Amino acid sequence: MATKMLKRALMAVAGLHARMPTTERLVLAPDVYLATAWPLAPVDIPPSFSRQYSPEALEPLESPIFVVWAEQEVDDKVIGAVDVELERKLGLVDIALSMVSGWGMAHRVITVELHEPDGQRSLQGITSLEPWSAREGWRRLRFDIDKVPAITSRLLKLTAEDWRERGYDYFLRGVRSFFRACHQDVVDDRYELFCRAIETVVQTGQGGGARQFAEAVLEQQGRLIPDRSHRNHAYEAHYRRRNEVVHGHRFLEEKKDRRAIALMESTARGYFQQLLSDPAFFESALASQRARVEARDSESLRRQVRAANRGQEGAPPRPARRPRSST
Repeated sequence: MATKMLKRALMAVAGLHARMPTTERLVLAPDVYLATAWPLAPVDIPPSFSRQYSPEALEPLESPIFVVWAEQEVDDKVIGAVDVELERKLGLVDIALSMVSGWGMAHRVITVELHEPDGQRSLQGITSLEPWSAREGWRRLRFDIDKVPAITSRLLKLTAEDWRERGYDYFLRGVRSFFRACHQDVVDDRYELFCRAIETVVQTGQGGGARQFAEAVLEQQGRLIPDRSHRNHAYEAHYRRRNEVVHGHRFLEEKKDRRAIALMESTARGYFQQLLSDPAFFESALASQRARVEARDSESLRRQVRAANRGQEGAPPRPARRPRSST
């Protein structure tokens, strides 16, 4: 008979300016938790692990601002696949944290522990993750810890096994662009990816991209007024600036464009916070996205049919070329 054991993956987080949760343990999802202290005493790091990383990389293990962990009861013969699933859940929590942070550099370390029935614990693995940052420097937002459970739960649903069947491709790509932006040090890349994250979800169409982008942002902010197109100009300018950066027609400067960069970051963060924590807004965005995708696909199909029909009718013969004069 297989012996039941507890497998636990823990992520220690340091570097964020955070308001601590009001409870000792915050439930983020089934078997996924967040707390301001280790659930048990930190496990000793063997020299074989500590030699792989610098002291700075392992610093969150010594003084975390909070600890996130996922756990699952397993048989003694089933270990590896569980490790992957537990660390996947922590990765989604990591994305959720990036969406509620207003300022700071997040340093994280993941440890994997095996808890045996007799109470013994053993360290199975340790991973130091690449830092990411939030930089809304001109207007600091508080770390909104209360939204982490809703965002984590939504991300778990988006990445469920049937995510392709549900048509979540664009949402997941937008989330990935947002998270990639938080890892960038070059301001051009941060700015472009934060814009792209929203645009990927909205699925703007050719020719009307700037207007549709601005309308989507203002609608999320509750500031969209029909027939008042002049209110769209600011975010339309952001969209065009982003296109100029993508095509290399201009480059951003940290000092000169600081406010624009910070505004686009806070705009993207606010958009994704509501998208992933507000069910009504999520369904509205999903319906709008699907309608645009279907309209685009229908137009593409019509163009293919028209091109095929022209090919069947046959193109008129080209006029013969006049021979070049030898003189």
